[in-house]
Amino acid sequence: MAAVKGGNMAGPGENETQPEFAVGVSKAAEPEPTAETEPVSPQQAGTGGDEPTRAEIEYAAPVDPWAAAEAASIAAGGKPSYEAAPVQPGGTWTIVGGTEPTVAEVEPKPRRVGRALLIGGGAGVVTAGVVAAAVLFWPGHPALDFHRTEEVKRFAPAVAFTSSFNATAVVGDRAYFAGVDEDGTLRVLATDTGAGDKPLWESTAAGKSTTWRSLRATSSVVLVESGLESATGSFRVVALDPETGSQRWQQSITSADTLNVGAERVLWTDRTRNRLVGISLVDGREMWSEPDENRSTIYPVMTPDYLSKPAAVSGQTFESDLTDRFVQFGSDRTVTVRELKTGKILQTRENVSAGTEVAAYDGRLYVLETGTPKRIFQYDLANLAAEPGLLYTAASSETVAALTPCGDQLCFLRSTGYDRATSEIVAVGGTGWTAVAPGAKSLIPLGDQGLLTTNEDGASLIVDRKVVWTLDGGAAARLDAGNVLRFSDGPGSSVGNRTLSGFHLGDEAGAVVEMGEIRDIRSDSCSWNTAVIACVGEKDLVIHSFAG
Repeated sequence: MAAVKGGNMAGPGENETQPEFAVGVSKAAEPEPTAETEPVSPQQAGTGGDEPTRAEIEYAAPVDPWAAAEAASIAAGGKPSYEAAPVQPGGTWTIVGGTEPTVAEVEPKPRRVGRALLIGGGAGVVTAGVVAAAVLFWPGHPALDFHRTEEVKRFAPAVAFTSSFNATAVVGDRAYFAGVDEDGTLRVLATDTGAGDKPLWESTAAGKSTTWRSLRATSSVVLVESGLESATGSFRVVALDPETGSQRWQQSITSADTLNVGAERVLWTDRTRNRLVGISLVDGREMWSEPDENRSTIYPVMTPDYLSKPAAVSGQTFESDLTDRFVQFGSDRTVTVRELKTGKILQTRENVSAGTEVAAYDGRLYVLETGTPKRIFQYDLANLAAEPGLLYTAASSETVAALTPCGDQLCFLRSTGYDRATSEIVAVGGTGWTAVAPGAKSLIPLGDQGLLTTNEDGASLIVDRKVVWTLDGGAAARLDAGNVLRFSDGPGSSVGNRTLSGFHLGDEAGAVVEMGEIRDIRSDSCSWNTAVIACVGEKDLVIHSFAG
């Protein structure tokens, strides 16, 4: 779980709210630009034909990411199938209900894995009236076996959930559902993702709270977080046993605290006592504690594997936020790299000026300096004492945001002022490239080859510097490094329907696999892995399969 202010354990950053589509929380408001401080520059800066025949389908098609390296594009007219039958306003967004139209079975396309080579023209943009085809291949990321959605199981909690809080979490072959009953008690249910109609357990061990904020599951524990409790003036984090639902431990935190979840530890920034604490994920014991008078901001050191895991529409992974290392930025401009398990200091450096635009990935630390001019520096996490490389200097009229690793390079969004209509993606630190991305507000990496961009009402897939398709009015999420899940509409808390489709980055741009509709669900409660999606419905809890 990324650093989350106020104990919001599902959010992607200290100043960010909980991610969409993952924990049943409403869409977060976009943060306002922060004031800039004067920079402290490093002493030296280094250099740094037609669409394939298929039966007409009236559903939106999920997206399937990419895998090898070949590409060819052929533009063809026609409206994308996922735009053919939009969800009508007022429809419920909780996936259940209505009769599906008959759809002829579509023959699966052969999946080829080739050399890391791009062949032919660039991929086109899929918009209303335009369908572009592009074949892309990368080894190591095969296509998932997408199929039409099938209901695996549906069951109801012992006491009905209200609409105040609904969430799910999928980990391995286990799915968890959470909701609040009429008296404010949180009810958590666990089930396997296979066939059957009964939960493994239903627990009320988390107790009552005025509000609830998040659900997060790992292989070790199920974590839930309350909203602000009026009796204590704090938030409460409760860890449940994944096998029984009994309470293992709980911890009270303040609105200024942040929590980050790793494989073995929860990293807690305790603002009351100004310290960093490593808590055992299994039993809640404090395993280590270090002074933190400078109120650090925490960033995980991401790995290539981290960027290949299923993630919410926001880009937040459903699994642990932290790997074995993390970077802390103190208010005194000191940067420290620590080992998560023990809290041991691995590297440190003073006099680093940074705002909120920071990314740590695969041994590299990227920092956007505050002040004028804005500059992006790359540091070596194994040797912070070494002088950083200067990757980019922004013009005075430019806004730089969303620093995101993209393979061996760094990608970010550049716009004129704060006008997103002028946004484009810029890659630096290697061969360098740019790609137009009007309206983009975030970047989500797909392994080391692709990027998903999100905007207010849609998403785009970028591969090898080119826009493969644009999904207007919908949403898209990473399944793994080579496959994307698409939704006909963005997430919402009301009960409604969503059409799913899948896409593999090694396929033609128009080769979206239509998977049909899930109905009567609260779509912002849904979570998924590479085979199933779990959602809270109006009265029931439901799991659908879409691949495998």
